[in-house]
Amino acid sequence: MCQYHDALSVAEQALDLALGLDDTRGKAYARGAIMYVKATMGSVDTGEAERYAELGALESDQTDDPYAQSWVRFNAAWSFLWRGQIKRGRAMALELQERGRKLGDPRAASYGLWILGWLDMMDERYDDALVHGNQCIELATTPSDREIGVQIKGAAEIARGNFGEGAALLRDHRQRALANGFNYCRIGCDPPLGVAMVLEGDFAGGVRFIEAAIQRNEHEGCPGARDFARTVLAELYLEFLAPKQKLSPSVMLKNLPFLIRTTLTGRRKALELLMQARDNPLYVAGIYQRARIDADLGILHKLSRRHAEARSYLMQARSVAETQGATGLLAKIDSALADLT
Repeated sequence: MCQYHDALSVAEQALDLALGLDDTRGKAYARGAIMYVKATMGSVDTGEAERYAELGALESDQTDDPYAQSWVRFNAAWSFLWRGQIKRGRAMALELQERGRKLGDPRAASYGLWILGWLDMMDERYDDALVHGNQCIELATTPSDREIGVQIKGAAEIARGNFGEGAALLRDHRQRALANGFNYCRIGCDPPLGVAMVLEGDFAGGVRFIEAAIQRNEHEGCPGARDFARTVLAELYLEFLAPKQKLSPSVMLKNLPFLIRTTLTGRRKALELLMQARDNPLYVAGIYQRARIDADLGILHKLSRRHAEARSYLMQARSVAETQGATGLLAKIDSALADLT
């Protein structure tokens, strides 16, 4: 429901009660909830996240509750994802899948597919994301797992250019989710839906839709989602400034006022969005989100023919992408660097 402060308060009360009762199962569930909320709020440091992941795993393994064991590991992986440690997140997701196979537990495997699908989307590995989204839908035994699979599939289809099909999936998913109070779905839905609106020919409408998501995430207290949306919007401006495909005359005419404004202000807006996102305290050097932003800054400087600055940002990003095993980002960086030679 995106009531993060209330969620954290309740989860911390639960942990205090479980510690007082020495309730091992209760401690594991509470630690998982705290990891989930703090990762979303951007209020967890690496040391605390690692400690909770280790303690939660130890506590859950002392129970005969396989769901507690999967729940803790899912939340540790989700925390790695939010903090840009995609190599750790992918390893944990694969562990969840293996756990699901060994125990015959489809929820554990579904959790692994959630993480893999969204890690694929972050790293622009859209074909892989589509595969993992479809697998999640097929394997899901709960409505929430199925809906997240649909969300990943819809976002992947939009990114792969099948924007009509992807947007229809996401709009239906978003409507069902919000009708049931699942406001959290907008974090994953709204940036790709804004992109779909642009691809459908409504440039200004798509930009406004993502701007509204940025403002809402700021108001609700989710800086990671806010800065994810900022990064997506900045990348849209980069595409407006240097389109990979020629626009049809009808689309150009429909969006002419917007395109004229973007010619004059697009570079400044993209730079502002990227630098605002880069200031997120969670986006320290060495994590994926920082590297993606630096890659975008390199591309932006390349468009401005500031090749020294472009190369500096791209090389910083490349080192992190290589360390994190971010193959999608690495390919994007190498392509931009090749254009500088």
